[in-house]
Amino acid sequence: MIDPHKTKYFPLYWSMVEAAAAQSVATRHKVGAIVVTPTGMISVGWNGTPAGMDNNCESHLVEDENNPGKVRWKTNPVTLHAERNAIDKMTRQGVPTQGSVLFVSRAPCFECAKALHGLGLRAIYYREQHDDMRGVEMLRKLGILVEQHFTTTEVQQLNTYYQRGPV
Repeated sequence: MIDPHKTKYFPLYWSMVEAAAAQSVATRHKVGAIVVTPTGMISVGWNGTPAGMDNNCESHLVEDENNPGKVRWKTNPVTLHAERNAIDKMTRQGVPTQGSVLFVSRAPCFECAKALHGLGLRAIYYREQHDDMRGVEMLRKLGILVEQHFTTTEVQQLNTYYQRGPV
């Protein structure tokens, strides 16, 4: 039987995550996610508002904590996160999450991490760090493998940036 969790398939999964993120209409962060079950079934999600609602992911302006005097758009509280969208589709179809792997373009926030912790996921791989990494820290404390994952090109760029040889 083919193991869909082999790392040789990761480039395919990451390209699917990027394609999913491109579907988001968010302006701050376009996030995509896929869940790969142990049998190779794939569920795809991206951030957006629930079906039937105005798809406005950012709802109001707030002061930017990092730039005093500047404002930025704040995420609409009804916006569903990409990983939740992918998991919710599985739930509606009765597809078990036990032993699955989550690939997501941005690390899970604290609220998503709370929802993800009891699903029996084998691993969570993310690309970009979240502004608040408490969710990742909690998942790791609970014994879930959570890793930042880079493409070969990204690793080469990091090595060049830090002027070091291959890792």
